[in-house]
Amino acid sequence: MAVRRGEIALTRSDAPYTFVLKKGKQKDAVLRFTDLGETDVPMALESERLGIKLVTDVQAPPAK
Repeated sequence: MAVRRGEIALTRSDAPYTFVLKKGKQKDAVLRFTDLGETDVPMALESERLGIKLVTDVQAPPAK
């Protein structure tokens, strides 16, 4: 299994968010939310139909 890493930057002004997984010509919308503060992180983006599961994580904010 290939492991690929990437980064996504989300801002409040970009809401609402929809995450779509794509494999070949097939697509599956797997997660939708409007407020980043109300979303559990880490979150799993999973499509049984496409056989894909991604687990997301967020860096802890810097200490003040």
